Amino acid sequence: MNKGFFRWMGALGCALALLAFLQRPVDAASTTAVYMNGVQLRFDSVQPVLEDGRLLVPFQTLFEALGCQAKRVDAGGMRKVIGTKAGMTVELTIDSRTATADGSSFDLDVPARMIKGNAMVPLRFVAEHSGYRVHYAAANGAATVTLIEIGRPEGSGKPDQDIIKAEPNVVQGYARDSQGKALMGVSVYAEHQLAYTGYPSAVTDANGYYRIELPDLATTWRVSSAYAIALNGAERPVSLKPDNDEAFEWKTGAVRDFTLEAGTR
Repeated sequence: MNKGFFRWMGALGCALALLAFLQRPVDAASTTAVYMNGVQLRFDSVQPVLEDGRLLVPFQTLFEALGCQAKRVDAGGMRKVIGTKAGMTVELTIDSRTATADGSSFDLDVPARMIKGNAMVPLRFVAEHSGYRVHYAAANGAATVTLIEIGRPEGSGKPDQDIIKAEPNVVQGYARDSQGKALMGVSVYAEHQLAYTGYPSAVTDANGYYRIELPDLATTWRVSSAYAIALNGAERPVSLKPDNDEAFEWKTGAVRDFTLEAGTR
């Protein structure tokens, strides 16, 4: 064969390698739940995905949940998504590693993407430039991302706590500090002993309350938690232990409260 043929084959190989790189797959984040101020966000069209450690979510759902007006603009060969809120503007261009917020440019670790016809944006960048604090927690194959509005009170005094009783297929309770103040944004996980990943989870609301529906599994359950406190401008992970750590069955359900020890807040 002549040299021209080998050059052609080499060029073809390079082109295929480049195409594979540009179309590299992203990992579905099927066990990642996103909560905002204690309420779980629902993504109907496409689920969040992970790319290089960054969570991408559908732009329309996220912008609207953050209280922004959302629009998508396709012009001049570029596709953009824009969110506006009280004079603030966040703008991302599909496949571009540069985004703008309030007129300033920022570099992105992972750009916005088109996935199955949906514009997906990096959650942390959008949320933090829309006035929200982002906390990530993971345990036993399940992860939660919690968005809490900066300046929003995390409960004052004791929670608005009715007397709650154990219900079948449910574990529920409150998270509080040592003075009885409600803790919002605590990730709570219901764990069992079966070889299974993706445990049910919930995040406490403004009253420090959580509720987890349990599946019908012939096993015993325990609960664990993950939380972070602000310290010197950074988040410090802390664990809250349940006041009662006994195992329980799904048939009976349980009430499990959490308390943050004194000196850790």
